Formats: sequence, structure tokens, C-alpha cells
Amino acid sequence: MSECERCAESLENRYAYCTLCGSPTGYKPPEGGLYAAIKWIGVALMLLCTVMLFFEVYAILWGFGDIWVDIGSSGQAYILILTPSPALLTELNGIAANLWYLFIVITAIASFVMLLYTSRDGFRNILKKNIDKIDDMPLYGVVTLFAAAIAFNLIFNMLVMAAGSDPSVPGHWGPHWGEWYHLLTAAVWEEILCRVLMIGAPIMVLGLLMKKKGSWRCLLGRFEMDGAAVAFIVISSAIFAYAHLAGWDIFKIIPTFVVGLALGYLFVKYGIHAAIMLHLLTNYMTSLIWILGDDTGEALLVLFMLTIVMFGLLFLVIYGIRAARFMRTMVSEAQEPPETVP
Repeated sequence: MSECERCAESLENRYAYCTLCGSPTGYKPPEGGLYAAIKWIGVALMLLCTVMLFFEVYAILWGFGDIWVDIGSSGQAYILILTPSPALLTELNGIAANLWYLFIVITAIASFVMLLYTSRDGFRNILKKNIDKIDDMPLYGVVTLFAAAIAFNLIFNMLVMAAGSDPSVPGHWGPHWGEWYHLLTAAVWEEILCRVLMIGAPIMVLGLLMKKKGSWRCLLGRFEMDGAAVAFIVISSAIFAYAHLAGWDIFKIIPTFVVGLALGYLFVKYGIHAAIMLHLLTNYMTSLIWILGDDTGEALLVLFMLTIVMFGLLFLVIYGIRAARFMRTMVSEAQEPPETVP
């Protein structure tokens, strides 16, 4: 990725990433102290969430047979689109429903494998106790943003309940297999709708119109974080949040919008597989209860959530500061008068 006009200034200000395009500046903070402590906290959190992701992938495989039989014989697969409210695109039955489910499972597992593969250099650096560039590690980004989003969601819900309201939670989707199926499908299909079609596709089209080389690669993410990318992230996050209004209530909009921003950021910086993994990590946490039973599963889930929230507050502040710097720079850049040719 080429440098923009703000990269040099960001390096002078000792920012690890450019406040305009998001590219690494090459700045190396001093070793040790608070900086290193935060990084190692993130590493510990990442290892914990990696174990959870392995368990969630195991849960997908563990329930595959039952869902395959049930959805093919007695179930229906509904493919929805956002208009911006959820609307039925088509309904699948029999073998068509099975093939759709197989596509969802393969995509989820492939995204997990891709996340680990693209994070391999980060794992090597951790083993060497070198964490200077750990922010470039896709798995680290997924986990720290997941923790920050969970912490934000908890704080928001506590404020809502303190105000005398009680956020509602949707009921179950029919039979037991339906909940497993819908949560998995949401993690994959909602990311295709909201990130690929609402961010990647417009950026790809703009690039093709401007005759930029390799624009077609933008469809699956991993491109420059410029003004157009930010605009499409915000729009897709708003639609993503509004689409959840039907199944939840109005109190779900703000937390879901914030999660949408995190998913959009991961899509642009790392690719669609990173966004799918954050969504799956969120949706499939209750697989602990499904597989291990109520007592053991709930106890482990509570411990997991307490750890995530405790460290998530730290990363919520960090990402909040980064976002504020980035937006402040974009606003000041937009307000600067264009250069005139004498």
C-alpha cells in the first residue's frame, strides 16, 4: 500500500498508523512499560478467544449431521436481503436447503482457516517475544475489537436499564437445530450482504470507473481506508443496525451500529474472513452451553464474558481514541482549501 500525504506527519507525531489512510507508519514505540503491557494483555486475550473459536468451529462440525438431516427433511432455508429491512429473496427446500447450509459451513470454516493463516507471522513474532507489529495481525484485530464491542454493549445495556428500560431478547427460532442454523447463517450471510455488497462492491465499481489496477480485489475487502471506504462503512453499519430492529427492539440499534463499524473496519483492513470471524465469535459463544450442558457451559461462559469485558474496556478506550484521531484528521483534511496553481 502506497503512502498518502498524511503518513509522514503521522510518523512525526509518533503514531503507529496513519491517521488518514490507516497504513503502518513504521513508528516503533519504546519497549517495555505501559505499551508492552497493553500488547501482552491483548495477546493473552487473543489466545483465550482463539480457544473459543476452535470450540465454535468444533460446534459447527458437531451439529452438522443433525442440522443437515433436519433442514433437508423438515426444514426450510430462507435467504434474506436488506431493503433496508430484512426481506425474503427466496426459499429453499430439500437438497437445495442442504447445499445452502453446506455453503455456509464451508465459508465459516474457510474463514477460520484463513484467519489463522494470515496471522501466522504474528504467531511467530509472539514466540520470539516481539510484539511491535502485532496490530498488523488479523486475529489480534478481530479479538481486540470483539472485546471492545462486548464491553460497549454491556455499558450501553447498563445505562438503558439504569434509565428504567429493559432491552428485549428475541425468542428461539423454532426447533433446537433452528437456533444453531440461524446464528451460523447470520455470521456468514449478513457479512456478505453488509460488507461485500455494501462496501466491497461499491469500492470495486468506483475503482473500475477510475481505471485503478486490481480494483476487482476490493470485492472481498483489504483495501485503503479512505473517505469513500469510511462512508460506505457508516452506511452499511446503519443498515446492519436497522435490520436488527425487527427481531430485537430500538435499544439494539446503537450497539449493533457500533459492531457494524468494527466489522466494516476489519473487512477493509483484513478482508471478509476477519469480519465473518468476529461475527461468528459473537454469535456462537453459547455453543459452550449447547455442547457442555447448562451447568458447566454457563459457568465457563460467565468466566469467559467476565474476562472479555474486563479487558474489553481497555481496548474500547484505545479504539475510541484511534477513531477520534482518524475522524479529526479527515474533517480537517476536508476543510482545507484546495491548492491553487499559480
